Amino acid sequence: MPTPRKKPLPHLPFNIPSTAKQIAKYRKMRALTQLELSEKTGISQDTISTYEQGRVHLSDEIIIRLALALKITPNDLLGFTNIKQQKNDVSPNLRLTRRMDQINKLPINDQKALLRTIDAYLKGSFSQ
Repeated sequence: MPTPRKKPLPHLPFNIPSTAKQIAKYRKMRALTQLELSEKTGISQDTISTYEQGRVHLSDEIIIRLALALKITPNDLLGFTNIKQQKNDVSPNLRLTRRMDQINKLPINDQKALLRTIDAYLKGSFSQ
């Protein structure tokens, strides 16, 4: 068992988001539930929840499994992304993403009709 440090580690000179927040962020960006992520990784849903709450440190194997399932690099998961890129990251609304998936499954004529309706609604709501 490792012995406790006598002296704390020095503070890092840059801000890195917690891995727990990164897991939740990328899971939501991919419109996955914890259960769906657990099925992709082979990790139980309870354990995924524990990781997202930051109660446990991740092993290298878990980081790799999560990164592969979320289609990101381990560096992304650990928070080592470009700061400019982080500012531009906007996680889509989960409900909206699921609706878009449903729309993609519609026949093309129904998709076009739905998009015309959305365009008309948006045009009317922004012109007021």
